[in-house]
Amino acid sequence: MADGEALGLRRVVVGTAGHIDHGKTRLVEALTGIDCDRWAEEKERGITIDLGFAHLEEGELQVGFVDVPGHERFLHNALAGLGGIRVLLLVVAADESVMPQTREHLAIASLLEIPSCLVVLTKCDLVSEDVLDLARLEVRELLADSPFAEAEILAASSVSGTGIDELRTALLALCRERAVEPDPERPARLPLDRAFQLKGQGSIVTGTLAGGTIEPGATLALLPGEGSARVRGIQVHGRPRERAETGERVALQLANVEGGPLERGRELTRPGAFAPTSRLLVDLSLLPEAPKPMKGWTPVRVHLFASSVAGRARPLAGPIEPGGRGPAELALAEPLVAARGDRFILRRPSPPATVGGGRVLDPTWRRLRPEVRQAALEALAGDEAAALAWWRPTPARPASRPPPAGASE
Repeated sequence: MADGEALGLRRVVVGTAGHIDHGKTRLVEALTGIDCDRWAEEKERGITIDLGFAHLEEGELQVGFVDVPGHERFLHNALAGLGGIRVLLLVVAADESVMPQTREHLAIASLLEIPSCLVVLTKCDLVSEDVLDLARLEVRELLADSPFAEAEILAASSVSGTGIDELRTALLALCRERAVEPDPERPARLPLDRAFQLKGQGSIVTGTLAGGTIEPGATLALLPGEGSARVRGIQVHGRPRERAETGERVALQLANVEGGPLERGRELTRPGAFAPTSRLLVDLSLLPEAPKPMKGWTPVRVHLFASSVAGRARPLAGPIEPGGRGPAELALAEPLVAARGDRFILRRPSPPATVGGGRVLDPTWRRLRPEVRQAALEALAGDEAAALAWWRPTPARPASRPPPAGASE
């Protein structure tokens, strides 16, 4: 594909979700012809352990697939792939129906505000029509209290091929509605979800481009830290490209890597556009099934794009009840890259469970005097104009400061 043709594409990334052994990987293979299980251990055990990737193109539409693990033990890997997803493909086996990871993946997708969902009842050839109807009813009940209450529910079999054509048609229609337009004005930002060495090629990293464009020859900052790397080459879905655009699954060949190891959780960004942070102001929502209210400093694990960092959370305007929402402060054990508007997930470290999530309001939050804090919370919970007005220094409010890196002027 010529680069001029590529620039005319509309892009969207689809993420699979669902319980272990409900047929996510085989379904993606039936839709795209690509087996997402990359590791020998995955093929031997018959389960997805780490992220897998595939793609599909239809006319002007480019669809990338991120196949996430269904096993609870590998949920941290699943969370690394869900940033940037525009369409959720929720996979439920008709012979088992709704299971624990079905519920948790749906809760995570809701907290991340993924825009759209399509449900697939797999293994439909293994059950009677009555069992299939019961599974459909249970899924509809599960969706009722989520943002995806009106999601379409289709039945398909990756083995017999039943329903695959209808599923592909419905999925492509949904992807056209949610496709991302190029956004060259935004600073480049690529959260890394894979990094490895390839013989004869050097350092390779992959991720979903969260903003801006990247071209060969560009020197990008490597964050957290003070590193950098030069882009030697770009591939999108296995094809060389002269430019990667917002919303694409991207592989970069890097040179002159400085500033520590390339690893999941770091980000490549336009120099000076973003900065690492260890303290965030967030709009936090607790799941209804959270075990107890959040009243004071609470140990958590923070997942933001591909980053996973230990930390503590505390509410700033009174306790947050299960199912409730409020401003909170996150203090992190180590820095990550964050910008206003980023979505995040909070998990309880032990026993591990998803407890909530929300949106970053201020990536450079600092403790304020009580008489100043309420005004800050109100401004930063408002629109971009109110947040920028708070960030800008004024003679009347010396406690304010310039907008953080990544803020929109």
